[in-house]
Amino acid sequence: MIAYRDEMSSSGEDIEPARQLAADSRQALATHWVKAQPVVAAFIASIVRDSHRADDLLQEVARISAVKFDEYDPNRAFNSWVLGIARYEILRFRRSQGRSRIMFSDSLLENLIEDFQDRSEHSEDRRRALRDCLEGISGRRRIVLEMRYQRDLRPPDIAERLGITSNAVLLLLHRTRRILADCISRRLLREGH
Repeated sequence: MIAYRDEMSSSGEDIEPARQLAADSRQALATHWVKAQPVVAAFIASIVRDSHRADDLLQEVARISAVKFDEYDPNRAFNSWVLGIARYEILRFRRSQGRSRIMFSDSLLENLIEDFQDRSEHSEDRRRALRDCLEGISGRRRIVLEMRYQRDLRPPDIAERLGITSNAVLLLLHRTRRILADCISRRLLREGH
C-alpha cells in the first residue's frame, strides 16, 4: 500500500479518487458476497461433508474473492465467478485429503460444479425476472403481497386489516402468484432461458 501511495504522489495524481474507487470496490464486493454466500456455502457443504472444513473453505473462498476482486469482470455473473474460486479450493482441498475413504471422482465433482453454476445463474435470472414482474403488480394485489411476504402476516390477519374474508385473501394471493409465475416464465423464455 505504501508503494502504491508513493507511486500516486510521485506521479502528481490525487489519491482521493483512488481511495473512493477502493471504497466503491469494497462496497461492490460486500454486496455481491452477501447474495452469493448462501449459494457458495451450500455448494461447498454439498461436497465437503465435514462442516468445520466446509466453513474453513468458505472463509478461504471469501478471502480469495476479496483479494482477487479487481480481476472480477462485472459483465459475468458474480456467483459463477466465486463458484469457480470455490471449485478450485475444493479441488485443492481434495488433493490434500487424498487418503480419505470417501471421495467423489473428478468427473462427478465437475458435473456437480457445472450443475450448481447453472442453477445459480438460473436462480439469479429468476430473481431478476421476479423483481421486474413485481413492478407490474399494483393496487390491492400489491398490498396483500407486501402484507404477506414483507410483514409476514397470515391470511386471517390480512383479511381482518383489509375487511375481507380469509378466503378472499387466499384467492387473491393465489391469482397474484399465478400472474407472477406466468410473467416470470414469459420473461425467461424471451431471454432464452
